[in-house]
Amino acid sequence: MKRISAIVALMLAAICASAKEVQTEDVREAFSSWYSSLEVNWAGGDYNRGNPDFGIYGSTYNIGYRFNSNWAVYIPVSADIILQNRLTSRNFVEQGTLGIGGSYQLNLNHKQALEFCLTAASTYIPSDINYFKARFMINFGLHSIGTAPYIGLGVSYFQPYEKHSPLRIMPEATIGIKLF
Repeated sequence: MKRISAIVALMLAAICASAKEVQTEDVREAFSSWYSSLEVNWAGGDYNRGNPDFGIYGSTYNIGYRFNSNWAVYIPVSADIILQNRLTSRNFVEQGTLGIGGSYQLNLNHKQALEFCLTAASTYIPSDINYFKARFMINFGLHSIGTAPYIGLGVSYFQPYEKHSPLRIMPEATIGIKLF
């Protein structure tokens, strides 16, 4: 739990250090800039193997660059808690991941947008479980230059590096806020 607390503290420090105010009258100019977001993720149930007792819960800080009003790339830094079978004596593992992602934003109108995100990440802290994860998300959110909340649904792929560990495909949900 100490590692997760330290990772969350580092993420909050990065948010405070990187916060800036976008001051522009041209919306297109504002979209071609750096941005960040903070989100909480839930992926659960290993339904392809019939094991609903598996889940990943975590928080992710994304920092990226938006090339125009549609395309962006970003770096996700996550602090995850992996929940395993509830019958074991230790049923959770704390872990962090670092990766790369890309997104395409479809502006529905001047207030709302759909964003299609593809992310790949890997663990960076040695732990009981080291893994690769990928996810495809569709986020629906408010469209603004400053902060904007969003929700998302998608699919998460989880592959441990241990030889005989099964891959897992799970539904995922997220709640987030774009910070700048």
